[in-house]
Amino acid sequence: MVKWSDFERSTIQDIFAKIDKNVVGPAALTRCLTVYP
Repeated sequence: MVKWSDFERSTIQDIFAKIDKNVVGPAALTRCLTVYP
């Protein structure tokens, strides 16, 4: 099991908070279906 420090946890949360899920989600699904038909 990984033990994250408070700094690491907050850094990861900040990065994922900046992601626009409405854009990234469909784009990732499209890439998966294109690569693995």
